[in-house]
Amino acid sequence: MSLKILLKDEIRGFIKTKVMMSLFIGLPLLSLLFRTIQMDTEGIPASTLTALLLGTVGGTLASVLLGTNISTEIQNHVYDLFLIRPVKRWHLIISKYIAVYVLLIGGTIFSMSISVLYDTIQGTYSQVIFLNDLESLIVVLSMMSLASSFGIIIGTFAKSVAVSAILSIYLGNQLTALLMLPATFIEGLDPSVFTPIIAYVATAAMLYLAVLRFNKKQF
Repeated sequence: MSLKILLKDEIRGFIKTKVMMSLFIGLPLLSLLFRTIQMDTEGIPASTLTALLLGTVGGTLASVLLGTNISTEIQNHVYDLFLIRPVKRWHLIISKYIAVYVLLIGGTIFSMSISVLYDTIQGTYSQVIFLNDLESLIVVLSMMSLASSFGIIIGTFAKSVAVSAILSIYLGNQLTALLMLPATFIEGLDPSVFTPIIAYVATAAMLYLAVLRFNKKQF
């Protein structure tokens, strides 16, 4: 079974979950909320706060989804059936990450497009807002990538679905929030450059560790 086939199966499976459905509804609502309310941000750009919120919420839910999914499948001996076929173990891990991340990209772009449409109708959209939105999109997607890889590594190490869910919710939330803090509070540090570099390097490292762990598991 090829990686392409596994990826298609994972996308079809994840898109039907309640978590992913809530993301496609909740993220646009959160983005609109920040567009419509006036807040004292104490000098922090609204786009940065929007990125922090969307990245934290979306990343945490993705982390929980992946962590509990892998833990559940391990407990239910789902991989016993896969591994008697010519399937590479790392394909099983990577296909889950790619599937969820692709859906997260779609949900995030959709949510920000709704916000752009709202601003356009209100006549308040400008080039400055566009550049802020682009920066927010880059930051949000990098945060979600890190959270997704964290959920996968939790799923491969956790001994129960409950433990996987708790760790994914608590640590996944903290991880995505911490990723934004340096660029938020250190003047001159560009979050659209700093955050993606750290996030994607950490993502690659976590996926590598998850694959190593998964390869050593006995099914």
